[in-house]
Amino acid sequence: MSMFAEQYKAGSAAVGRSALSVGKDGSFIQHILFPVRTLFPRVLFAISFGCSPSLPCRRGQHTVTLHYKNLLRWVHDGPAKKGEESMIKAIIFDFDGTIIDTETAWYAAFKEAYREYGVDLTLEMYSQCIGTSLHQFNPYEYLMTDLKLPIDREEFRKSVQQRHSLLMEKEEIRPGVVRYLNEAKAAGLKIGLASSSVRAWVEKYLERLKLKPYFECIRTADDVRRVKPDPELYVQATAALGVQPNEAVAIEDSPNGAKAAEAAGLHCLYIPNTITASLPFEPRGGRLSSLLDLELKDLIVNPIGR
Repeated sequence: MSMFAEQYKAGSAAVGRSALSVGKDGSFIQHILFPVRTLFPRVLFAISFGCSPSLPCRRGQHTVTLHYKNLLRWVHDGPAKKGEESMIKAIIFDFDGTIIDTETAWYAAFKEAYREYGVDLTLEMYSQCIGTSLHQFNPYEYLMTDLKLPIDREEFRKSVQQRHSLLMEKEEIRPGVVRYLNEAKAAGLKIGLASSSVRAWVEKYLERLKLKPYFECIRTADDVRRVKPDPELYVQATAALGVQPNEAVAIEDSPNGAKAAEAAGLHCLYIPNTITASLPFEPRGGRLSSLLDLELKDLIVNPIGR
């Protein structure tokens, strides 16, 4: 059973009021009302203990997920005061689909190429290689190895890559990314990158987009034995930046990436792109449509997830 929160208008429930309910597994759950007027005037939150550690709360028009320990700390201590040291010391970005949406272009390129051979490449099938290696599903090889179609492998690869390059000419850095990088640098945060792609691919785009100087640490498929959803990329990145996993926030766009960050012990902010938004996945951390929906200073003080 997941933890939940209900909003009550001031005066509709007594402060400190509690009640017991029985979960589906027969366990007892205590619901206690706390005043959170310092954060949300005239609103009370009901917190359920004994459930999972994620607490969905609604703030304005954006729904995010807050860790209940953070909420209790805010209730007890109030909002963080100016000058207080933040627990977050680093921010680590995924690359493909997060900084720039290469994923949607890849899917479109492969789907068009498959269509020429009368094959429908479904998103369910293609999603097996999003944010990870091509070991489980290799879209370059599938038509030849599984469907036994007489296709020249090298010509097919070149054709797909040319389609992708044309589509990428229209792509720009995703909204909010540059603002986050500038604000993180100004705040003295360490900035890293963890990608399942090879280094040559990542650095080619970082240099083209003039983003490479922002990153103190770049970890790619060339640096690890296993890529995402294995946590090794994030384990290496946090170690290289000199921070503990719980002192870092990962910015991810895919289920495989978010699983890797969570497994490594990082907080995770999930901002899916056009393709990954339709994949069935509920991250433990927060989910936003864009980095423009959350100020970096708010993320630093009250990290989402974990």
